[in-house]
Amino acid sequence: GGGVGAGRAAELEAMVEAQARQIQILKGLSASQAREMDSLSAKVEVLAGQLRDEKKKGRERAAREKELKGRHMSEVFALEQRVHAQQRQVGDLTQRLEEAHVRIAELSAGTPVPEP
Repeated sequence: GGGVGAGRAAELEAMVEAQARQIQILKGLSASQAREMDSLSAKVEVLAGQLRDEKKKGRERAAREKELKGRHMSEVFALEQRVHAQQRQVGDLTQRLEEAHVRIAELSAGTPVPEP
């Protein structure tokens, strides 16, 4: 039965070599997958960094907009105050002008007008 044992040994040797090749292929695959994972990890890190920056910029922008809006609102309020003050002045001037017109009309008519 020596021939059967030798045949079995050759078969086993072939199986071992096939397994060794598969292991090499898998190692190669896992090495390329590891490189790919590293590359993807690096890309994820970059994207995460960009996201953090964008969020930070967004928060800063929101804070700036809030500050500008606050400033804008106080400017609007100040403008409204000035407008109201000028409207009062216009009202006063209009009243004085009307009084002056009355006085001019009375003077032109020769009616004596008491001094205010």
